[in-house]
Amino acid sequence: MTLKDNAVIQYFRSCSPEELPTEYQDPNFELTRVRKEKKEFHGFAKYFFKILEVFDWYPAHYSWNEKVFLFKTDLCVLLFMAASFYTKYLDSANVSTAYVTGMKEELNLHGNELNIFSSVYQAPYAAFCLFLIFFVPNPKYTRYIMIVSELIWGICTFCASTVHNANQMYAVRFFIGFAEAVHFPASYFVMSSWYTPDELFKRAGFYNSMAAVGYATSGFIQSACERGLNGVMGKSSWRWQFI
Repeated sequence: MTLKDNAVIQYFRSCSPEELPTEYQDPNFELTRVRKEKKEFHGFAKYFFKILEVFDWYPAHYSWNEKVFLFKTDLCVLLFMAASFYTKYLDSANVSTAYVTGMKEELNLHGNELNIFSSVYQAPYAAFCLFLIFFVPNPKYTRYIMIVSELIWGICTFCASTVHNANQMYAVRFFIGFAEAVHFPASYFVMSSWYTPDELFKRAGFYNSMAAVGYATSGFIQSACERGLNGVMGKSSWRWQFI
């Protein structure tokens, strides 16, 4: 391996535990990780309780400190990731619902513009996803890359409510795809850094379910905007949906 190759690896590599920040550690805190003995079942009961384990997010054999820590991690990590994932799919569905509730007429769309909206979003998403993921394993970038991408994504989503023609929407959808590219792989990297495999698969299911929730609620939100916000401050209901 050449010196140049080694420098590239060192630049992108993850920090070792000894290099992680220690300023938030409490040296006087006594961590109790003594677990209770896990019950073993046989026969039909073994498979029955295996199914129930999917819904047991805080196993009884965990120590008290582990349960508290796991609950705090769910509040700080999982809920943020799930809410962010929900808004991504809500935004994707909003384009289609907005198209049939006034956007088509206001932007004078008459051909394949709706399909092109999807294409100009997917192209940067696929291209930059492979590039940005190299920065995620390094803590120097992880702590900033998701926050910055969320900020850019939010600004671009608001901008979608101000467009006046198809070309402006193309530009907005392009930058939304760019900002959203890092979210899915980075979310799994962050969650896998905090959870054990037995804890992760349960929370991954909850995280992925937010995609279906986003699609399911888009129509309800648009209906509410149509009833209560159409014409408010001179904006059509479909524009309020992006806001």
